[in-house]
Amino acid sequence: MAREDLEPALARVADRLAAAGAALVRSAAALPGLDPGPAVLGADAVGRLGELGRDLHHAVVAALTDRAREAARHADRLAATADLVTGAARGYAAVEESAAARHREGP
Repeated sequence: MAREDLEPALARVADRLAAAGAALVRSAAALPGLDPGPAVLGADAVGRLGELGRDLHHAVVAALTDRAREAARHADRLAATADLVTGAARGYAAVEESAAARHREGP
């Protein structure tokens, strides 16, 4: 069944879900690039201040990595949901077509 034959409202929902998933994929890919680098956090300092800077940098990198992973998982869920909505739209369209065909054939 062609895309244009799908239930329009459900097709729009599926498109929006897929677009949101694609945006999350881009966000997940961009997150690691937000690492400011260890020097910005004082990791290159000597003594305790340097230790704190390195610890902070490790925490920032871990947080960015975790958020990127979470965004990717949510993107997968949105894509799967879009596929399910598309399947539901196809099911509705098939039922509509079947009912219309029965009515055209008559009793």
